[in-house]
Amino acid sequence: MEKAVFNLEPQSKRIAVTAGIISLILSGCGSTPQQSNAPVVRVQEAPTVVQEVQDTPLKLITRAKSTWLSTGDETQRNAYLLDAAELFLEQGDTVSAHQILMELANETLTPTLAARFKLLVAQSQYDGANVSTTELITWLNEQEYVPSALQPDYAELLYRLYSEQGNAIDSVDQLLKTSRPDEEKVKASWNLVSALPESQLNAISSSHPELAPYIALRQLAVEYAYDSAALSQAVDQFTTVYRSHPLVQFFPSDVTQALTINSPEIDKIAVLLPLSGRLESTGNTVKEGVLAAYYSQYQADQSDENLPSLQFIDTNEKSIEQLTAEIGSANFVIGPLLKENVEALSAALPPNVNMLALNRLDTNDVQSLATNVEFGELSGGLQRVNYFSLAPEDEAIQLADSMFSKGIRAPVLVHGQSVLYQRMSNAFDTRWQTLVKQHGLAKVNITTVTYSDSASLREGITRALDVEQSKERIKQIDHMVNENIYNMPRSRHDIDAIVAFTSPQDTELLNPIIEASLTPYEGKVTNVYATSRSMEYTSAKNQWRDLQNVHFLDMPWVMPNNNWQALRQSADQIWPDRTTLQSRLFAFGVDAYRLLPNLGVLNTLPYTDLQGLTGKLSINTHGEVERVLPHAVILRENIQLITE
Repeated sequence: MEKAVFNLEPQSKRIAVTAGIISLILSGCGSTPQQSNAPVVRVQEAPTVVQEVQDTPLKLITRAKSTWLSTGDETQRNAYLLDAAELFLEQGDTVSAHQILMELANETLTPTLAARFKLLVAQSQYDGANVSTTELITWLNEQEYVPSALQPDYAELLYRLYSEQGNAIDSVDQLLKTSRPDEEKVKASWNLVSALPESQLNAISSSHPELAPYIALRQLAVEYAYDSAALSQAVDQFTTVYRSHPLVQFFPSDVTQALTINSPEIDKIAVLLPLSGRLESTGNTVKEGVLAAYYSQYQADQSDENLPSLQFIDTNEKSIEQLTAEIGSANFVIGPLLKENVEALSAALPPNVNMLALNRLDTNDVQSLATNVEFGELSGGLQRVNYFSLAPEDEAIQLADSMFSKGIRAPVLVHGQSVLYQRMSNAFDTRWQTLVKQHGLAKVNITTVTYSDSASLREGITRALDVEQSKERIKQIDHMVNENIYNMPRSRHDIDAIVAFTSPQDTELLNPIIEASLTPYEGKVTNVYATSRSMEYTSAKNQWRDLQNVHFLDMPWVMPNNNWQALRQSADQIWPDRTTLQSRLFAFGVDAYRLLPNLGVLNTLPYTDLQGLTGKLSINTHGEVERVLPHAVILRENIQLITE
């Protein structure tokens, strides 16, 4: 048997009196048993001992000693000792259990007892501060032979460990091997499969065939989400094919609910925006997007029969009571834009009114509102309030996920001193730490550069890449040998990316600084990664010249050759001088209007999405619209989309 990888040395200061008694009794187990003329039958593989109701750990230890002294049967003795350790664990006495396992660490155990020993060691170390989740998983998976009786126990512990690690796929795999009730397995498996990225589904279905029915159901729910009749037919076929599967017996409630969703009747929409005052420009740009979507619907239907009436309400310097009164008979609300208005209006919303707020609250605020206000579902799977925003933190988090999935592990994080870029940097850093923990890596390897102007930007980059330190070392060698050393400064080899939370102007400066800091003969390319907040689209001929190899996220609307060319041409003709920020706000207004008839489906099936101008849109369990932005890279002064 392999030696335990954990430290099984006794911790004398923590061992209770009971553990001292165990050690005293166990010491007798090591003495040579009395010789007898009667033949001794040695059992190579003892069956699992059935513990009597009145058994206690100390009784089992005493029985182990007497068995050893009377028969010399090591296998039976060790089985009793493992039984005692297991009882101690059940009683919460991990110290005493640890003492017994320490005594058995150097014993030669049969394969079955070795498997029990390994499991009990892992259970005794679970929730401990000295052993990581990754070490426990490795410890358990190293056991080649696990008898069928112990397999559910192994699976149960591995399920909990993988779940803590954030490894959804392996946690599901282990869950299905446990002895938990089928209903619990189905519910947990469906929740996990529902949360998997769409791009991974086919590969996981092949590598984990036990998940294939769950994945098939999710895929058909997504395919027919917006057609309840077609969805009903597809579900009937699915339940026929998998009629004996527990998934059919405990069918997911979200799919059942989706079968009853019909298009909502949108009669009147109240759009609440700041149409005067400090945010007048912002509000009017969003308004233009809403109107563009409204008239696009009219052109598509060739009729105004199904068009709702639109009412625009200026929120500037108005109380919540005034806004509530102006909403009147509207059954849908778009807005408001300011966070304080969103929170106040959410609590005062008239009955039977759906609101798509154009900002979002902190998660704690959303949960508080849900507790204190009636946010029950309306007909058609609709929620009272949904939240749609262009939060910059979301882009930072998506960028972290994308970079980590590419194998990047040591980025340099560059951000300006403005509140916006600090928020994005903090969001990236927090997400990166989570990813490092989930993947069991030893440490977070992020270098942060904060700057205030172009000079401090250059200084911070060269220091982060270790160029200045390299120059100093060359000077020191020159001084020591008293001659000129012909060498070039070298940059750090572990840095594999630069993350820029910078203004568009500073982003253009960043690439040349990095190129100048890297040793030319190393042949190393360190890419810059950015978000939409670092990109500005102009008609200047050489606007991408200094952004070669910059990878970035941005809305589909501003990308070349998008799917809305007719709308793009119309918008450019009407507003030829619109800035990039205004273009994004316009797209925001378009998507806000187009989301309304789809909120029921998106709330009911969180794994469905809608392709919008601002990104691929879905709704999470907090009622927040999440955006996934496309990735692009600048090559030879052209933007090229990256398919991931």
